[in-house]
Amino acid sequence: MRISLTTSATVAAGIAVLALAATSVGYASTGSDRAAGHRKPAAGGAKFQTFLAGHSGDTLDETAVFRMRVRPGVYDLRLQGAFTPVQEQETGLVECFVADGQLRKVYAGATSAIGDDGIPLPSAANAVRIPKGTAVFAGCFATAPVTYLQPLSVSFAKAGGQVVKRATEVQMTTMRLKHALGPRV
Repeated sequence: MRISLTTSATVAAGIAVLALAATSVGYASTGSDRAAGHRKPAAGGAKFQTFLAGHSGDTLDETAVFRMRVRPGVYDLRLQGAFTPVQEQETGLVECFVADGQLRKVYAGATSAIGDDGIPLPSAANAVRIPKGTAVFAGCFATAPVTYLQPLSVSFAKAGGQVVKRATEVQMTTMRLKHALGPRV
């Protein structure tokens, strides 16, 4: 069965909206859209910290960067944003990221298109190690003005006992990959 690009994009947008709705439950319980950190228990008793950056209804017309105070450790990091174009026919990109203070290490990043086929929903996840003394920042930039539908959400779930290791690169021909993966959607 072949799935069209439009159908795939619609399904992806629907999943992202559901994920954002789940994230907004914690947001709604605080009653505030100010950038803040919150600790809550997660599955298995693990703790996670969520930062909300930006304000619902504010305009992002170039770049916004926010500092987060994160303790050193290994985390499952999640980044989610929801924006809408200021002008109806506007096109471009929204890019959101989590990085160290010198912008030398990007812990997570996502790009989402601004266009008439949906709203930009940048979303990313990654396992990360935050070293001691590292300043952590989250931010977004847009090539055209967009409005925050809700604050940017950045969550750090403490990975108790999890070990983060480097994968080893292997050489594989493009032909072998195409055969293994099949035709692209």
